[in-house]
Amino acid sequence: MLNKIKVIGKILPLELKEKSTTQELLVYFSLIVVNPNEARTVLRCHASGKVAIELEKEAREGEMVEVRGYLRNEKEGRQIIVRVQEFTKLENIENVSLFNQARLLGKVVTDLEISRKSEDNSKIVSFKVEIPTKENKLNTFFCRAQGELALEITNQVKKRDVILLEGFLQTKKVNSGEDIYPEKVVRISSFICQSFVRLDTATVSDFYS
Repeated sequence: MLNKIKVIGKILPLELKEKSTTQELLVYFSLIVVNPNEARTVLRCHASGKVAIELEKEAREGEMVEVRGYLRNEKEGRQIIVRVQEFTKLENIENVSLFNQARLLGKVVTDLEISRKSEDNSKIVSFKVEIPTKENKLNTFFCRAQGELALEITNQVKKRDVILLEGFLQTKKVNSGEDIYPEKVVRISSFICQSFVRLDTATVSDFYS
């Protein structure tokens, strides 16, 4: 299983909680990062155990940090969470760029959907990739590619193929579309593909961590 992300960003306020069953410290926070297309995005992060204790002691709002970890879905909704495994405070930030890079290896579990919704009217292809773990057999992520890369993926990839993706994580705010609360805002995350490799011989069992 390959599911990695490295981001450099600015910390927004930390939220401290305790796990009700074990009193283990949980830390939630968001990072402001910049995507390769220069657009800013806010990524939701979560840490527990030793990493959470270190974050509580060392990290403060407004500081720059490098975070490494992996992706997990929210229990409800379509926001992807960065599960933090390690972090580094960046003291000298004069030449530091905000950074957002992720890699996924998984199985395509939906048909590829093609649309023309980009600003320059180029094609966009959307699909889901499943990266099962022992804890979560149905761990899926929404993926998207645009332009020439979208055409390449459409021509080479189909449902049930195993694929290695490199790109970045993007989260946007959208209206929920609910009839009762139409003004409610929800956050939707997508893995934005920048390159891919289709793997012929890999099997789903290779992805279990």
